[in-house]
Amino acid sequence: MKLQLTSLAIGLFALLLVACNKDDGKKNEPASTGDVLICTSIVNPDGSTGSCYLQLIDGIDEASYSNANAYPFSFSVMPQVYNNWAFEASLMGEKQTLERYDRVEGQGLIKGPALQMTDGACACQMAFASETKAYVSIWNKGKIYIINPTSMTKTGEIDIAEYGVEDSDPNPAGMVLRDDGLLFVSLNQIGGNQMPYPDRPAADVLIVDTKTDKPLKMITHTASGLSYPSRPIDPRMMFIDEQGDIYVGCMGYFGFMPTHKSGFLRIKKGSQEFDADYAFTLPETAIEGTEHRADYLCAVQYAGNGQLYALLQCNSLHADPANPNYLADHTVLPVLMDLRNKTIKWLSDLPTGNNFGGIGAYNGKILFGLSSTKAKGFHIYDPATGKGTPNPVISTTGEPFFFAHLGERW
Repeated sequence: MKLQLTSLAIGLFALLLVACNKDDGKKNEPASTGDVLICTSIVNPDGSTGSCYLQLIDGIDEASYSNANAYPFSFSVMPQVYNNWAFEASLMGEKQTLERYDRVEGQGLIKGPALQMTDGACACQMAFASETKAYVSIWNKGKIYIINPTSMTKTGEIDIAEYGVEDSDPNPAGMVLRDDGLLFVSLNQIGGNQMPYPDRPAADVLIVDTKTDKPLKMITHTASGLSYPSRPIDPRMMFIDEQGDIYVGCMGYFGFMPTHKSGFLRIKKGSQEFDADYAFTLPETAIEGTEHRADYLCAVQYAGNGQLYALLQCNSLHADPANPNYLADHTVLPVLMDLRNKTIKWLSDLPTGNNFGGIGAYNGKILFGLSSTKAKGFHIYDPATGKGTPNPVISTTGEPFFFAHLGERW
């Protein structure tokens, strides 16, 4: 191990990345044929293990959902959604398949075909060129797989080992495909402790030409201290806005090392370089409505016009910052971030949550998955009125950490 982390950092990384064991994938008859996909998790007291579940629900009307009709799913890993497909990767590599779940009209969610992976492949995130060509970042093998997502067969791979800064694995994570045929892949560049190299507060992105499926170059940002670009478990941390600009959410060192910062970088439309005039760093930005500062991004949902809804972790809110409890402590603030003006506003109508929350969108409304001191479930925030529901409209059994309206752009 290249650096001995504190027990706090080890526990946090386990919370973010550990995957749970699954059963045989069988489930009861689906309760819903709707077009909203949610994931909930039942977290063990250690905060780093548990069970997770995937299911469809019926819109955002007031309701309560158990996990009786849900599929078991990898713990703390968000589905990758494309059209009516949801893909399940196993980031820590304890299972050797990439699973697909299909929403079928009139039938609900059914188990689709799966792609057999090599041992310990650690499939991470995906980018879709079409229904017959997609890219899969392989987090601990220094490769990007090319697959046919319809037949769930592997058709090729891209070796990117040469872009590792201190080893032969640059740890590819987030992926976005731009309309000029370029694939942008965030590289986590982690050391033996599963964190960035302490003396390298930097963010790397690899650019691949999808016409040839060959890497063009790696670009690096070092000026602001932003590091660890894109969470490997979260496909929404890297996205393209309506202007064609790419935003790259960075995790830093999860608040444990001040020289590494969380926030956003930008690659402007048509460019193959980081925007030298842009860095949005969380620790250096005041949050309107509170004296607390954010340490890192927990979940995000882009909503257009530079508006980003987010859950931000504030380590100062822990009951005992020296011994944080990410399940019991309510340290996560729901906020509105203006990416273009670099401002943050606390949405105080909504409660604070623990570290197992998520965000989604539904026809102009924003859904905040929060586990507060009172309840667990999805709260509705209406950007048109600036109001949020103090209690969850959709109640869940377990922590509500993922929401997707199938067909929404972001």
